[in-house]
Amino acid sequence: MNFKFSTAVLGLAVMLASCAVRKQTPTVAPQVQPPVDTTVLPAFPPEVLYVVAREYELRGDSVAEPLADYMDSRLTQLYPQTAYRGVSAKLFGLLEAQNQPFNRQISLNREYAFTPETDTVRPFMSEADEAAFMSLSPDEKAYFDFLNALARGTAPVTLERLVTDSTLRDSLGVLPCESWLDSENALLAGLLPQGAYLFYRVMQSKSRAELWAQRHYGENTKDGHRGDAFKHLLVNVLLRHYVGEAAATLIMDVYWEGRGSNAPCDKYMDLHNNYVGRHAHYRTFVTDDNGDWEGWARRVLIFVEDEGNATFEPWDKSMPTMLIRESEQAADPAKYIYWNRDAE
Repeated sequence: MNFKFSTAVLGLAVMLASCAVRKQTPTVAPQVQPPVDTTVLPAFPPEVLYVVAREYELRGDSVAEPLADYMDSRLTQLYPQTAYRGVSAKLFGLLEAQNQPFNRQISLNREYAFTPETDTVRPFMSEADEAAFMSLSPDEKAYFDFLNALARGTAPVTLERLVTDSTLRDSLGVLPCESWLDSENALLAGLLPQGAYLFYRVMQSKSRAELWAQRHYGENTKDGHRGDAFKHLLVNVLLRHYVGEAAATLIMDVYWEGRGSNAPCDKYMDLHNNYVGRHAHYRTFVTDDNGDWEGWARRVLIFVEDEGNATFEPWDKSMPTMLIRESEQAADPAKYIYWNRDAE
């Protein structure tokens, strides 16, 4: 744009503005941003949590503030309408309050006893080692590298950059992880001191289970279908392998189901199937530690397709908790449960 043209444009703008003043057009009062509600625990996309946490790790000694303060600052920048100072402390505090001993009764008043030492969780060594440990496919590796590149940028990543570059995720066939339940965010934030890699492992486990469930069961992956059971079995298998049984139990039982809004038939089916995948049949599905997660998924699929491994419960969403709990208590803990035969 040359000087004369830019001057003319500026003059036109001034002229139009002066006309508006002469006409005394009513001015519109600027909208006042309502104050952030600090009584709620907002949800954030797990990709964002991973990138922000990885930023902190990669900056090392150059960041003087504690992790919680850094998370507060960055989340407030990215989500000024929902995040606030002190949100990280609230997340950590919620986990602390919930992190009770694991020798507890899970779903059916049966003792589900184990100790956190049941599994040794592999620590983060390097990005290359993490990709090898999780046996990332080329597409998964590309997305993993993309997230790490965002975290490694010279300036902290912006929400606009994350949104714009999410098209890469879509092109790779990686399921988007929408904002998770506030309770699950609390768990992940509480686990964060162990390393940002836990964000990615949980996110990847969820994405893989949902992709496989959709591939083999189409739309029948919720509301009590066998595809719903498959999804819960597989995600618990993956979570136990990648983050350990203790963390998997916190994620899937204590937080996801314990603080969710599922109908009783869905809640008790999920809790039962979580146990089957994570504990009762984990060694049936994971016969080795070679990282062949697709082999584990195939074993879960064969298990689900064998009707001899299933318990069908004639439940529906209107049934009261007491009746559903009683029938779930009587169910075989080595068999998975489903309650919906529609469209099968």
